[in-house]
Amino acid sequence: MVRKRRRFGAGFKAKVALESVRSVKAIYERTNQSKVNPNQVTL
Repeated sequence: MVRKRRRFGAGFKAKVALESVRSVKAIYERTNQSKVNPNQVTL
């Protein structure tokens, strides 16, 4: 079964970026909540 590639909108990207800059939560917690790979969020 082929898995479709996920596409993230600009609003979602901005939200995740702001959360990572503010460093309110650990990277692992942020990525689990938004279902994104930790390598995509690190600075």
